[in-house]
Amino acid sequence: MEITTLDMRYSFSSAKVRARMAEIDMTESELVAALERAGEKTSANTVTNWFQGRTLPELPKFLALCAVLDVQPSELLDAEE
Repeated sequence: MEITTLDMRYSFSSAKVRARMAEIDMTESELVAALERAGEKTSANTVTNWFQGRTLPELPKFLALCAVLDVQPSELLDAEE
């Protein structure tokens, strides 16, 4: 699935991000460093806010997150009911 714009039928799933991070044994600080290496400077505070549902990643950061975690965008989204 190619994502070029946000589709309101889907929502970001921090639980799926955490599950994938656990699968590959990645910490939040390692995620922040990996995002920066991927060209998306992101603070630890920003990642914490994603996980706590306070904010959502912007599209470029979301796509970098998918690349870092080696998943398709659809794997980090929940369908809205």
